[in-house]
Formats: sequence, C-alpha cells, structure tokens
Amino acid sequence: MDTGSKKHRKVVFVTVGTTRFDRLISTMCDDTVCEKLKSLGFTEMRLQIGNGELPLDNNNDIIAMNYFRFKPSLNSDMETADLIVSHAGAGSCMESLSMNKLLLVVINDDLSENHQTELAFQFATDGYLLCCKCKDFPNILDHLSNFKPSFYTSGNPSLFSNYMDSVL
Repeated sequence: MDTGSKKHRKVVFVTVGTTRFDRLISTMCDDTVCEKLKSLGFTEMRLQIGNGELPLDNNNDIIAMNYFRFKPSLNSDMETADLIVSHAGAGSCMESLSMNKLLLVVINDDLSENHQTELAFQFATDGYLLCCKCKDFPNILDHLSNFKPSFYTSGNPSLFSNYMDSVL
C-alpha cells in the first residue's frame, strides 16, 4: 500500500443558508483568498450558494472548488470540513459549534435589522469563532492558524433564547 502518494484533503465548507449572500461567495472565489487558503494547507472548497448568483467560472487552479444551491441536510458537508465559513444565521452557527468545528462567521451587512450580527459578535467575544465582514475576510485568515476556539458545549436551550430575547 502506497500511502505516500495520497494527498491529504483539507476542506473549507462555505454556507449562506437560504439567503442570497453573493458578496461572500465572490469573496471566497477571489484569487487572493484562494491563495491564502492554499497557504494554510486547504485543498478543496465546497460552496453552498443558496438562492444567490452562480460563482464566476473559476479556472485559477489554486484550490479545487464545487458548489450547490441546497441539500436536504448540510450535516455531511459540515462534518467533513476542516473549516466552516458561514453566514451569521443562528442555525448554521449552532450546528457548526455543536460539531466543534473551526468556524469563521461572515456578517452580511446588506441585511437590514441584522440581529445575526449580535449573535456572531457574542460568540466571537466568548471565543467560539472568528467573525468579520467580507471586506476584512482576507485579513482574518492571517489569524486563523493561531486561533484556538473555546470548546462549545450545547446544553440549556433557555440560555440561548434568553440571550436572543435580551438583544431583540
């Protein structure tokens, strides 16, 4: 058996949920971002693009990419990912954190009354994830290799609902 010839895959999974977040998808497909991801050892990127625009044909050979709109469940994509890049939706954040995955949340500042921002910033303050806006994404990647997330323990759902009540 020749194990030396097999490359280790290191996967980034990107999810926008059911919304349009074209700016996140275009940011992820940018050559600068792909180069930074490659320098961090990532070899593949899977993008869940929701109702958004299809990504431009990416022939840069920097990092392997594929995309899809929706699936009944994103569980297998999340479980096989080494890094999850997500919109700030509560469901995506909670699911990623419950899997103890490295999570980078990107705020969609095009949304009005964006309650997701408070949730993302609170989780970042608590050390569970990194958080940024699209324009800052390439810079936040510089901090990724040194980031050691706090271990998230899901438990008392009333704590989450109490927090959401306090910010809304």
